[in-house]
Amino acid sequence: MRNCAFLLVVLALAAAGCGGKGTPASTAITTPTAPTTLAVNIPIPAGQIQAPGRLEIAFLTGQGRQLSDLTLVMQDIHMSDSIGPIVNSLSGLTDLPLASYTDEIIAIDVPFTGQDSRLFTSFTLQPNELLAGGATYTAFEVTDPDGSTAGTWPPVAFSIRANTFPGRNTSLPIFLDDSMFSSGVDPVTKAPVAFFDEGEFVARNGGRSNAVSPLLPSIQGFVSDYVDFDITGMPAASRPLLSPAAGGTPAGRLMVSGDNYAISPETPVAPGTFEVLTPNIIPGSPSLGRLDGNFGLAGTIATQAHPGTYSLLQLDPSDLNNARQIISLQGTFQDYNQVLLNLNGWGMVMFPQSADGFQQEVVLFKDSLNTSGQHVVANLLYGYVDYSAGLIYIFPLSSLASGILTEQTVLKLTGQFNSSGATTVSPQDTRSGSYAIQGTAGTTFTASGAPTTGTFIVYRG
Repeated sequence: MRNCAFLLVVLALAAAGCGGKGTPASTAITTPTAPTTLAVNIPIPAGQIQAPGRLEIAFLTGQGRQLSDLTLVMQDIHMSDSIGPIVNSLSGLTDLPLASYTDEIIAIDVPFTGQDSRLFTSFTLQPNELLAGGATYTAFEVTDPDGSTAGTWPPVAFSIRANTFPGRNTSLPIFLDDSMFSSGVDPVTKAPVAFFDEGEFVARNGGRSNAVSPLLPSIQGFVSDYVDFDITGMPAASRPLLSPAAGGTPAGRLMVSGDNYAISPETPVAPGTFEVLTPNIIPGSPSLGRLDGNFGLAGTIATQAHPGTYSLLQLDPSDLNNARQIISLQGTFQDYNQVLLNLNGWGMVMFPQSADGFQQEVVLFKDSLNTSGQHVVANLLYGYVDYSAGLIYIFPLSSLASGILTEQTVLKLTGQFNSSGATTVSPQDTRSGSYAIQGTAGTTFTASGAPTTGTFIVYRG
């Protein structure tokens, strides 16, 4: 099924960046100097105390069955969290052709007033119109699982889990197709009406338990913006390999979101190839896999311009020859030197997961400048932090694509601090901290010259 990959695992995509093409490992690089420590660069708009988050509802249409002319017209998005309801404002009408494979995004700017994140748990589907057979239907009714019409609208809100962070993007995929909507007349009033088959929607998306699909999970969102690290300054043997289908060469870019890692070739020529490694290395995740897509060096998603965009691709189920691909999801990325300030040799960055729990992805890297004055990475190790255990686990980058964890180096958290610099024990409240080695460092860690004591920051607004 087209949606299986997205409902079974939390996705993260990435792509090569636009902050310079990097340099081969043999080119001379130097370590820049800076007067202060590493910091996150998430600008706060005037008059606000935090940067807003961005929640993008990705409507993925089509199902690979017979053609139809049904088009759903959407404008308003209704979401709710513990703070209250939120609706997108000043959004134009969006046409969703239900029989065609499209990816249409409607975005909501999420305000923050001191929260670490906002977990949205409720989504109400409220389309404006259904276009069918040349007619326009503006009245909707719900079809119950037994085929009867409930005569009510809108449907009860669907259960979702979409965590939104200040200054970052979250995507919530919603699958829609022509099996979920039909046109007809109300059995009582005989008035023209569009019918919504709730059972079909739940079967494809989850979001509610009912007689047809009991105990389905909430619709899951994921962090959809990524930070791009140019690793062409590292020796080829120290970099993860692309798949044989992509040439099997050492990757030139590492992308990190907090939910997953991804790699792409050295030369960022759009549209280029990238490979998403799903899921991440954090314990309890299913086995490693790869997802393919294309990237662009700049673009616009839901009226917002981005320095880099990506599109996840998969086979078109309606193509029996398996030769045509369709866009499944889209997102954005930025180069690390755009989102991090005071780059100065070695630095450690934590990336919260969409679950916003006790575990986060970690990148420990050494920033350098190539002969053109562009930022590249001279060395990089990756891993994860478990705040509940107070430990950071670091591995050689070369092991990333294989999923085989070798040469584990364990670091112990020695301090956690909030945005005001006060001590905290909350992972969600942590914005920076310190660490020290615990036990013996791995061979690659030692050879890299990475510090055994130091500080870290958290990529969170």
